[in-house]
Amino acid sequence: LVPVLWYSLSRQRHHFLSEEFSESHGGGGGLKLLSLLFDGNHQCFLHLTEFLSQACPRDKYAALMPPTQQVLSMFEPNLAFLAMRNGLPSYGRAMAQAAAAVKDGEATDAPTTIQEPESVLELERVVRTFLPKTFEDEGLSMPFYITFWRLSLQDIFTPTEGYDKADVNIQNEIKAIEVAKKQMERDRDFNPHAPEYKSLKKEVVRLQDFSVKLKEERLQQLESHKQVMARLEQEKAGWFTKPSPHATAAFVADMICPRVLTSHADALFCCHFVRMLVKLKTPGFQLLDFYNSWTIMLTQCIRCCSEREAQIFGVFLRDMMSYVLHLRDDEERYNVETKDNPCFHRNYYEDPKASMVEWTQFGDIKKGHSKWEGRIYKALRAGLDSDDWMERRNTLLLLSQSYEAFPLVEKYAKPILNAIDSMRDKEEYSDLKTLAASIAVKLRTQRDRWVEKAPEKAPDKQAEKGADDSGRNKSSGTKASDGKTSDGKTKESSENGVAVPSESRDRDRDRDRDRVAAAAEKEESAAKRSRVREDGHKESKDPKDGREHKVSTVVIKDAKESKEGREHKSSSALVVKDAKEVKESSKDAAASDRKRGSERNASGHEDREKRRRSERVDAAPAAGSRGASERSAGERHGGSGYSQPRNALAAPADQGQYNSYRSSGGSNGGDYSRGGGRSAGAGGGSGGGYSSNTGGRYGDRRR
Repeated sequence: LVPVLWYSLSRQRHHFLSEEFSESHGGGGGLKLLSLLFDGNHQCFLHLTEFLSQACPRDKYAALMPPTQQVLSMFEPNLAFLAMRNGLPSYGRAMAQAAAAVKDGEATDAPTTIQEPESVLELERVVRTFLPKTFEDEGLSMPFYITFWRLSLQDIFTPTEGYDKADVNIQNEIKAIEVAKKQMERDRDFNPHAPEYKSLKKEVVRLQDFSVKLKEERLQQLESHKQVMARLEQEKAGWFTKPSPHATAAFVADMICPRVLTSHADALFCCHFVRMLVKLKTPGFQLLDFYNSWTIMLTQCIRCCSEREAQIFGVFLRDMMSYVLHLRDDEERYNVETKDNPCFHRNYYEDPKASMVEWTQFGDIKKGHSKWEGRIYKALRAGLDSDDWMERRNTLLLLSQSYEAFPLVEKYAKPILNAIDSMRDKEEYSDLKTLAASIAVKLRTQRDRWVEKAPEKAPDKQAEKGADDSGRNKSSGTKASDGKTSDGKTKESSENGVAVPSESRDRDRDRDRDRVAAAAEKEESAAKRSRVREDGHKESKDPKDGREHKVSTVVIKDAKESKEGREHKSSSALVVKDAKEVKESSKDAAASDRKRGSERNASGHEDREKRRRSERVDAAPAAGSRGASERSAGERHGGSGYSQPRNALAAPADQGQYNSYRSSGGSNGGDYSRGGGRSAGAGGGSGGGYSSNTGGRYGDRRR
């Protein structure tokens, strides 16, 4: 069954990449369908390989595999080596056997001459047929190529921190279970055969066994890692046969690029393999040129990978840029790590022990970091600005994995953040909109870690002063004009050497504003009075309807005056509203406004009274006869001298204004006041009426 599964997965992958599939699914959504199918096939391949590696020992696993030639013809190099890796002999076992032979005295040159198993030699012969003949001419050796593909992540990296965290978690669980057991034992009705108590005891035993196995696995991992590193230390001198930019480019193109997108474990393996080369001080490997090569080559894969591959590349990008950040973080630590390390040579040297060597300086790492992020930024920006849904989504998925280490240079991080914010606001697809929103939040959490930040521009003093002046002119009545500083202290201005508080200045300003408003109001009222006087002269020419016209004129005039009063009150309310931010000054201003308003109303009443009296004197000759008849009629109706006007447009008495009805009663005529409660007329005394006698009587009674 296993060979059938290998074969079916291989045929399916070839079909997805064929022209037939492309032609049949070349319409809209074809690229998305291809990505989903390809990722699904790859996931099945990884699951099958992992299951067989855990269920079978190495020899049985190798027996289930097809021949090496067939495997390399069915799959790409990265998948073929992934399928065969678990069936190959352990890389460090040969070194352990050689060390054991030296210890027993069977061989003296075992550490330098390691005999490879037949399966490994067969693999090397088959691989040579698939590689270009000029591969070794580029500067890389075939043992280095085979070693790279044989090793796995656990061979070159031991997760000590992961083992420590797992052990701590296990011990905490055991302690919690022991506490629960003790609480159950203290119970009066405790039963040692209860199912709950037995299950706790079994769980403790299980966790203890798991802890023991974890420690054994850790020891085996450390031992295997030690053997692998010993063999790598022995073979490192023959890896880069011709140190040059071509050798570095071949290392990236033929080894790093095919393997980095295979799985998350392979992406981490590539990162740790590069760090291992630096740690071993591998001659011929130059770190700066390696970063220059992979930032040019691998960034081209961003726009042509699936969703799974985009996330894997994000993991690789995060770890690779984290190492650069580690180097540029502290200059002293950088000098310690780079001391006598040929990987930090500025140029290529055939003799690593040459006397004249130019080293990579700390500033070169900083400049290189900015340059490498710039290259990655260009590739990502093309994906963010693309019209294709697949490219935009892959770019966002990559950033979701690499945001902790890229982008961190401010001049590239800001444009990426702005582009993602724009995508979040304008994107029409809901999945991209949600993904962009989450990534924008993640990128903002890293703003404190940004490097090479631009210096803040100093504020222009003249521009700031002009802005303050304009603000004071526009915001009259606000905190700036009220003379209060940001710390709540009151400013004081000196005039002739005397300090004047802000409240006094506010009252003076309000008083001046009221004077201007009163003068404007007086001018307007004078103009209105002149117009009303002219209208009164015209109305007096009609002897029959003189009274009706006069009454209507007075009513209209009173309505206009009440409107003016309301306008004045509204303006006073606006002034009070502007001054409310200062508590004490607003109260004083409101009180002064009310007082001055009442004084102006009283003076307005006196002016209107004088004007009406003068109008009555002018209109007396024309309406004498009519006033006599009305007076006699009034005496017949009780002698009160009051006549109800025929015009019903009279203002109500509760408006608080001085409303009076005028009657043409001759020289003995008078006014009857309803609003004020008193009458003042020609009758004499403080009373009022149409005759002196009647007015006198009314006055005596009221007194």
